[in-house]
Amino acid sequence: MSESIAIPLPVASAALARPTAVALIAERTWSWAELAMAVATRAAALHQQGVRAGDIVALIAPRDGRWLVDAHAIGWLGAAVAPISQALPTTALREAATLVSPSFHIARQLPDGGVDLPGRSLREGGAMKPALERPWPLHETRCLLLTSGTTGGAKVVRLSTAQVLLSACASAIRLGHLPEDRWLHCLPLSHVGGLAIVFRCAVHATTLELAGCFSAREVARRLRSGEVSGVSLTPRMLSDVLDAGLPAPLPPRLRVILVGGAAMDEPLLERARGLDLPVARTWGMTEAGSQVCTAEPGDLRSPGLPPLPFIRVAERDGQLCIHGPLVGRAPIHRLTGSGDPANGILASADRGVVDEQGRIHVLGRRDDVIVSGGAKTSPQQVEAALLAHPGIDEAAVVGRPDPRWGALPIAFIVGQMPHPDDTSLRAWCLSRLPGYSVPRDFVWRSGLPRGPLGKLRRRLLRQQAEAVHGAQKLVGHGSGIEAGQGHEGVAQGHRTAQVAGRFASDLVDEGDRSSANLADPGLDEQGFSQAHGFAVAGLRMNQGHAEAQLVEDHIEVAQRGADELLEAVVGVLEGAAEEDDAGPVDMVEAGGQSVRKAHGEDLLEVVR
Repeated sequence: MSESIAIPLPVASAALARPTAVALIAERTWSWAELAMAVATRAAALHQQGVRAGDIVALIAPRDGRWLVDAHAIGWLGAAVAPISQALPTTALREAATLVSPSFHIARQLPDGGVDLPGRSLREGGAMKPALERPWPLHETRCLLLTSGTTGGAKVVRLSTAQVLLSACASAIRLGHLPEDRWLHCLPLSHVGGLAIVFRCAVHATTLELAGCFSAREVARRLRSGEVSGVSLTPRMLSDVLDAGLPAPLPPRLRVILVGGAAMDEPLLERARGLDLPVARTWGMTEAGSQVCTAEPGDLRSPGLPPLPFIRVAERDGQLCIHGPLVGRAPIHRLTGSGDPANGILASADRGVVDEQGRIHVLGRRDDVIVSGGAKTSPQQVEAALLAHPGIDEAAVVGRPDPRWGALPIAFIVGQMPHPDDTSLRAWCLSRLPGYSVPRDFVWRSGLPRGPLGKLRRRLLRQQAEAVHGAQKLVGHGSGIEAGQGHEGVAQGHRTAQVAGRFASDLVDEGDRSSANLADPGLDEQGFSQAHGFAVAGLRMNQGHAEAQLVEDHIEVAQRGADELLEAVVGVLEGAAEEDDAGPVDMVEAGGQSVRKAHGEDLLEVVR
């Protein structure tokens, strides 16, 4: 595509085509003509303060109609918007803004009244002559979003006009598009899924209904109303909405529930099938502008997901790679060897396979794979086996470093009392999984740590798994509970394992049964000196009810507190005896087949 090609502004085009149609429903209702006038007037005020085409403007404000007007006004001038969550703590907010390096920023209602942010502050402007629209060249940056790489470090992703436009068109081709569509918006506006809705409604000239902060009960009420035609949710959000109550059958106007951000587990799929929900499963990436592969609404039985138009997905050594104009020039993780360099090839952080029909089967993130004794375990596979147990409501599996096997799977689970014991759970898993995939420890929780979108925070669980193991070693000192042989001790002393689990897990979310809040700087800190017989000096935990605020579930605002928890446990263990077992490299070199056999026998001995 030539860099000289430009398109008229979508908001202006929508106002010309459908001036009286409803564009935005928030604290008030705007027609497209009214919204375009408000945007053009605000753009004139921003231009007067120095904003020009090519500038980056950080937008840090509450989710309301003014946010939408500001975002569109920034684009009206040809500048790029960098949305940042207004609810972030001061330090995280400043770090996020620094990453996007804005020329200007719009900041309203910050938590502590003011933050030293990079770029010039833009004030609210008065009424003036509306600015003329400035077309969007296809190659030009339209927005900057923060996301994470496989190492967890935050990075900035730039999306071009071409990516935004093609993403909106591809979505309409797959999901369908009607002029009277009304999309209920309850995702964060600083998330790619949330921002994509804004662009899609503008390109399609359809209605955006901006909800407040996510409320399952309110979303269920709006879906029952018969006024909403579409909504975007994560699996966790959908589960909560179903719990809040949806009638069967649903109003005929509701024709698509787009569900992404994570895979739907089988129990949730069964609930959706039973209600005949128009769920469209999707897998996407920030670098691709949102969706990459999306099934048709209501298709809940076909295996895999078909790629959207304008994009293709291939598998290379188990890694899903994307090419086509939806990933632009793909400056990040570019692969060499094939493909059009103008379109780019993007190596995703996800594992998967492409079947004979070209459908994509996503198997989870590459860095979530647990390599134990040379054998690879998919956490999602283990979680599916656990969720099939009638006593388990939620499950999350992570790897805990082990000197003998390299890593061992640890399960964090939520369920109803009384809990099944570890021995029966191991037997249950062993009937469904290879021995090396069966969790070696089961930690019962009142809830699992999740981000603002309900996405599971595996990095926190990995840290907690190490803390659990350290606590178990403390409890079992002198009784055979060590890294290499502790599984037998845990199986024989279930109560000890439960105590250890509470030490590093349940106590973290005590008083907050929805998520583990390890380190929200806004929460009250409480010193903690002993826990169920543990002598722990100087251990401090953050406890409270507010969810840890993160930069779109990727910038680790909670990292500091999690590290403090881990360091406290490690500090207590400094005098513990070290294992002399061979490390993971030695085990792999010993031969995969024999290692797997020994691994399985080791587990069988535990179950016996």
